[in-house]
Amino acid sequence: MKRFAVFGVLVLNAIPIHAEFGIHIKDTGDGAIHELSFSQDGKLLAVRGGVEQPTLSIWDFEAKKRVSRFANRYGHVFPQFSEDGLFIYSVGRKFSKSDPVGWEIYRHNAKTDGRKLVAESDAPDLCHALWIDKRMIVTSGIDLDDADKKPLLTFLDYGTKKTHVVHVARKFKVMTFSRDRNLVAIRFEKGHINVINWETKNIIYDVQLQLQANQQCDACLFVYNDKRLFLVITGAGAPTIVIADIASKKLTRVNESYAGFPSPRYPPLLSPDGRFVVTQAPSGFGVFDVERLAYTSMVRPKSRIELSGALVFTSNGKALVAGDTSGAIWTIGFPFPK
Repeated sequence: MKRFAVFGVLVLNAIPIHAEFGIHIKDTGDGAIHELSFSQDGKLLAVRGGVEQPTLSIWDFEAKKRVSRFANRYGHVFPQFSEDGLFIYSVGRKFSKSDPVGWEIYRHNAKTDGRKLVAESDAPDLCHALWIDKRMIVTSGIDLDDADKKPLLTFLDYGTKKTHVVHVARKFKVMTFSRDRNLVAIRFEKGHINVINWETKNIIYDVQLQLQANQQCDACLFVYNDKRLFLVITGAGAPTIVIADIASKKLTRVNESYAGFPSPRYPPLLSPDGRFVVTQAPSGFGVFDVERLAYTSMVRPKSRIELSGALVFTSNGKALVAGDTSGAIWTIGFPFPK
């Protein structure tokens, strides 16, 4: 593993535009919105919300009507539709009495309240899940059969129930997948980043960022056709955007310094065409152009809205759909005004 210092190359200044967000669903009845996910045809929207009483609901997006709602006692997360839109999958905790002992995968009928348990695992630490080629679920955990309890990635085919694992350097919190789903980026603590080809199990990128004591890498996203990583460093002054080239390991820093806009707090989102990264905070959005290495626009709602971090593009990429802490769902046209 090589160590790289992060050197600055560009400092930016911008002023956010105050725009009117369109209210799409005034009250989902689910409390704060935590996750949003569209079916591939863009007709159905999955909404995970609630705190003390978690919920998972399916909405007809155009009609603005809820078509189904599922008991979500164990906080089912990572809702994702099947390709035909008939089912939605989610992952939740498995309990023995009151103690978590693993996780479960459920398949929900998108038009009814029916659901089926399709797979389960004893891996204790659920980190992230993604459906790959209709059959794969990816999560993280600790290898209970290993004497050193090494952290691992677990790849489970819920059709055949077969699994394979990849051991990694240490326990991690965040995984990000490339657009072609062949690569997974793992963000460890203290700026250590790996990129793994999950089919070959090879680590193709291994870098330790040189961060100050109070800094951390808060985001990691594949850009440039999966050839580079978009990183956000926070904790000391203004947040810093870093572009990491996976092949050359070159790091390019863009110092994000602008007036009147808060630091990005939630995970960033890549536009469907791969050109823009949307960074988000409770009070608004910024749009970063990965080709120009510059912010092109920043938008805050005119009305008082506290965004919750649930954010997704519509299927045509022409609008963003966002949830807030009150249970409302908003839309705003994309690209934003400049």
